[in-house]
Amino acid sequence: MPEIFDYFVPWLKGQKMYVSSHIDLAWRRPELHRLMSNENPNPPSDKVIEAILKYGKMANRYADQGFAVRGKLAEMNGLPGIENVLLGNGSSEVYDMI
Repeated sequence: MPEIFDYFVPWLKGQKMYVSSHIDLAWRRPELHRLMSNENPNPPSDKVIEAILKYGKMANRYADQGFAVRGKLAEMNGLPGIENVLLGNGSSEVYDMI
């Protein structure tokens, strides 16, 4: 059976694995500005907090497949349909999906 690395494109083979020790350091040193992992130094807006409180009550349900968001993104980018838009929780999840 092939190894997962057999499916990698040649230029990815031999690359170093991502090291996340800087995240542990940032938690130990809260005075550091955490811009190294695309974190936002600003807290969420009140509207975001309201949405979390409203929809957090549905956190026990599987999320939809993002049809509305994917449709809007496809439309905004001139794509023929939602099947051309892939959503993920960060780039790592998207890479895992493809």
